[in-house]
Amino acid sequence: MEKGAKKQNKCDAFWREEEDWVAVDGAYWREPEGPGSSYKFRENHPVVHVSHRDAAEYCKWMGKRLPGEWEWEAAARAGHFGPKNRTLFPWGEEGTVGVAKQYANLWGNGAFPWENHAEDGWRGTSP
Repeated sequence: MEKGAKKQNKCDAFWREEEDWVAVDGAYWREPEGPGSSYKFRENHPVVHVSHRDAAEYCKWMGKRLPGEWEWEAAARAGHFGPKNRTLFPWGEEGTVGVAKQYANLWGNGAFPWENHAEDGWRGTSP
């Protein structure tokens, strides 16, 4: 393989580009950055390291279900869906970092995954 080429690997329930992601042995929801890390003080952050199967089993256990595609799309777009009020982003049409950081957890202008300038106020997930 040529230097800089992106090789894709099937890894559990998703595809990843090896150049952009690092596998951390022992990382799971209780230790999201690997052994010694903790989910404590992140109780209001989104859950990480959960497969679709895990989420479906949790829903089944709770007597609930995962949302369908249209339900998820409606929630993700905060009501901005359909032919009359569809916008590029849930908050409108403006996609600059300055506007987006007010509404979304984002990487920002840094080179992913090496430069995270925490422009949205968070180096990882945000509540």
